[in-house]
Amino acid sequence: MGNQEFLERRVKRCIAAILSAKEKNVDYLIPSEAASTLRKVILDEINEFFLLVVDVLNNNVNQDFMDMLEMLEDIHERIVTDGD
Repeated sequence: MGNQEFLERRVKRCIAAILSAKEKNVDYLIPSEAASTLRKVILDEINEFFLLVVDVLNNNVNQDFMDMLEMLEDIHERIVTDGD
């Protein structure tokens, strides 16, 4: 089994565990539209992260791209922190 296949199997288990916990512990507390939106966000974000990890493993990501991602993370953190 290659690295990508291993990661793909692991990310599927991760998604299943997170969505199962959400369905059991959160969905009954929020409107169904919010539950659907949260499900989509979870799937989108984990899958995007998985694709980034695969790119890094395959050396398809250069340092400029990684620097830009770090900058975006810093901006996101400031927005989230300032919003509280």
